[in-house]
Amino acid sequence: MDLAAARVVLGVTAVTPWPEVRAVYLQLMRRHHPDIASDLADAGLRTVRTAQITEAFSIIVEAQTAAPESVASSARDSQRREPTAATGDSYLGASFRHPTIAVDGAREVLLDAPAMDAFIALHEAFSILGAVSYIDRLSLVLEAIVVPVPGQATSLLTWLDPAPNGATAATICVESLGGHAPADIDALVDRIAELLAAPRPPVDGD
Repeated sequence: MDLAAARVVLGVTAVTPWPEVRAVYLQLMRRHHPDIASDLADAGLRTVRTAQITEAFSIIVEAQTAAPESVASSARDSQRREPTAATGDSYLGASFRHPTIAVDGAREVLLDAPAMDAFIALHEAFSILGAVSYIDRLSLVLEAIVVPVPGQATSLLTWLDPAPNGATAATICVESLGGHAPADIDALVDRIAELLAAPRPPVDGD
């Protein structure tokens, strides 16, 4: 899929503002997710459709990150905008609460969002940080390949579990894809937290 085809899949254009692209992606993922299928045949069709949506969004994110000034400007603008009743802005995808270190060196965090909302928000963050290489929507597992240093790739992996009070627990770990040390997990977790904390426009759940 090329960039033009990716935009067609999402129904956006080259001049669609980035926050709107992100909102469209979230809306489409909710509308077509296999978890709300009526039967097995419908689930199969929804799985194909969400795979297309995911691929399209990843391609558009890659194109956005190739233009760092526009991305930085968009990030600065979104950070300046506070959610208000007048504009209807709200946060989608939750920021981390209480990162802890697991016994295997992974980081365990709590997100203030239901599991699927947290998964979609993490997919967006992973797409910005690297190339998403594995997605399992049923098991809520996500992997991206990040390359903080040329020639030194790291697998960034997360899996999600429901937590009390509508929150979601995420375990994040890194693994070197070569003979070098993996990327700094705490730096990656901090960056993910920054991306998830950025204000987002409201999304129609229909």
